[in-house]
Amino acid sequence: MNHMTTLHFEKEDAMKVVIFAAGLSTRLRPCTNVCPKPMLPVAQQPMLLYIIEQLRDVGLREIIITTHYLPSVIRDSLGNGTFYGVSIRYAHEEKLMDTAGSLRCILDECNEEILAVGGNDYLPNLDIHALVNFHRMKRGVGTIAFAVTHPPHDPKHFGQGVLDEDARLQDFAEKPEQFLSSLLHTTYQIYNPVVKEFIPEGVPCSIPRDLIPALLRAQMPVYGFVAPAPFLCISTKEEYAWTCAIMEKTMLPIGGPHDH
Repeated sequence: MNHMTTLHFEKEDAMKVVIFAAGLSTRLRPCTNVCPKPMLPVAQQPMLLYIIEQLRDVGLREIIITTHYLPSVIRDSLGNGTFYGVSIRYAHEEKLMDTAGSLRCILDECNEEILAVGGNDYLPNLDIHALVNFHRMKRGVGTIAFAVTHPPHDPKHFGQGVLDEDARLQDFAEKPEQFLSSLLHTTYQIYNPVVKEFIPEGVPCSIPRDLIPALLRAQMPVYGFVAPAPFLCISTKEEYAWTCAIMEKTMLPIGGPHDH
């Protein structure tokens, strides 16, 4: 299961990427007592590195990584990204800002559309070029990649979305007690700078709990892009074990410098 072959972004069409890697990773303790979740090994390399390689291989090389919990583990492993063919900049948070708070800080700085990815979610068969083209074609303020639920994913541990026939997001709930939809929020998502108007400045807040519901309440156009399986996630011990098993069977670690 190697990265899906896609078109390569020309420099002028590429967008910046933020990978959220600041969280405390409490659900995976004691595994995360000395290692932040995105750096946990999966088939002999960190989960975060698979995401970075996927982005690099389609020409998305400008990457911002948010840090808070055990930041030196991430910095010491990845450095400035040169070894992996990318440029990495770190946005360290002394106070944990959560995903929407982090996004607001980055949009304030770069003021352009941005691809945001959670550091513990991986869609190896996602065509990122198609995702970006879909977002630009729909002209919404945001596009979320959804995955169809399958074992071992427990839907109540994920955000769930409902799309209409035009793929516009009609309803969304973060980790609902009552089942809403088989479409799970994967954390691969694109947002335009206008969304920062819906994120309070300097206040920790979440994309699925706060930003997405705020956009829907304001009737802002947000779209869903259904991604191909598998959806690999290491948020719980069960999902981590399943992801490791899948990757060890089907994918060799890459790592190291490339000619792309």
